[in-house]
Amino acid sequence: MDVRTFISDNLIKLVGGSESMIVDFVQQTASSVKTPDQLHDKLQAMIDADDKDLRTFSHQLFARLPKSDKSSSSSRPKDASTKDSKKRYALLDMNVEDEQPVSAPPPSTRRRDRTEDKKDRSDRHDRRDRHTKRLRRRDDGDFDDRWGDEEYEEEDEEAEEEQSRPSASKRPRLDNGSASPRRRSASPEDEEERDRKERIAFEKRLREKDERGTKKIVEDRSKHDSASRRALADDPKQRKAQLEDIRLRSRQEYLKKREAQELALLRKQVAEEQMELRENPLLTAQEKAEFEKNKRTLEIAEERLRIDDHLEGYALPDDYITEKGKISRKAKSDTLNSRHVDRDEYGRERFVTEHEEWENEQLAKTKAQIMVTERVNEADYEYVFDQDQQIQWMTDRVMS
Repeated sequence: MDVRTFISDNLIKLVGGSESMIVDFVQQTASSVKTPDQLHDKLQAMIDADDKDLRTFSHQLFARLPKSDKSSSSSRPKDASTKDSKKRYALLDMNVEDEQPVSAPPPSTRRRDRTEDKKDRSDRHDRRDRHTKRLRRRDDGDFDDRWGDEEYEEEDEEAEEEQSRPSASKRPRLDNGSASPRRRSASPEDEEERDRKERIAFEKRLREKDERGTKKIVEDRSKHDSASRRALADDPKQRKAQLEDIRLRSRQEYLKKREAQELALLRKQVAEEQMELRENPLLTAQEKAEFEKNKRTLEIAEERLRIDDHLEGYALPDDYITEKGKISRKAKSDTLNSRHVDRDEYGRERFVTEHEEWENEQLAKTKAQIMVTERVNEADYEYVFDQDQQIQWMTDRVMS
């Protein structure tokens, strides 16, 4: 009975069906294992059948396979490795007529180091380029071809270099046994370090070139300021004099912040006093005078804050011309880069959106009406008429 037929019959008994693809897979699996137990383990993962029947099928199938199939799977890696070890390749020089062909090196199982392989490749590449340049000649018929623009001086210089080179017997032998002192291939770390140094040097040259070509219009005072600060630290008298100025500026900054805080408290106090003045009729004259004094103080302070808001008039722009008759670049730049500043009703700077501007405009239109003046308490008096000065009308005479 054929092996495929045997596998198909047993698959029908075990799982109730069989296909050619499954038969091929089982046959290939059986030929790739070395023992029946391994075949049983692999078939158990794919065939859901009784363990005893599956083990019997595995042993019978392994026994039916020919010996060549079993040994071929194990001998394939060895044959492949043997064939790979016999294959050796060598680089051949192109366009070289008088050079002897390079014979393939004898097979060897020794593994070369990476640095030696790189060195050998670089040596072969240099040797091929040298032979190609030496054998290249120029004749009269090749004047119009691609080599027609070459000059004789190149060949003369190459010949002089060949003559000036010492012979192989006079060259010093290197550690690796080669007579020519070839340059060892640099490692990637050395190349990265060299590239980094070259890049830094290039950037430095560019900066120096830009500094030489840039006209220094504005003087850099940072160095002078730092030097003056260092000198100030060593001089006690100057440090004491500067300390007074620093205290004065600090006091001024503190008063600005304290002023805003006190004004906020005064506004709150005046609002409470006005509410009490309207609701409490039993206030004394002294309390009313105190309330009026606080209200007047708040009005004066707010008027003082609204002096620099530039909302009620026109402010002349700053002049760009200095006292020496030169244009001040800083003043001109500040004017060009300055932005419009919105302020609130108290003159303080704040951010105003378009919606808030529209609301403020509508509110101003609403308030722009005829306001009723506050009613003043008047005493109950009547007009007194002088009878002697009274006008006698004609109607009264006629009626009398």
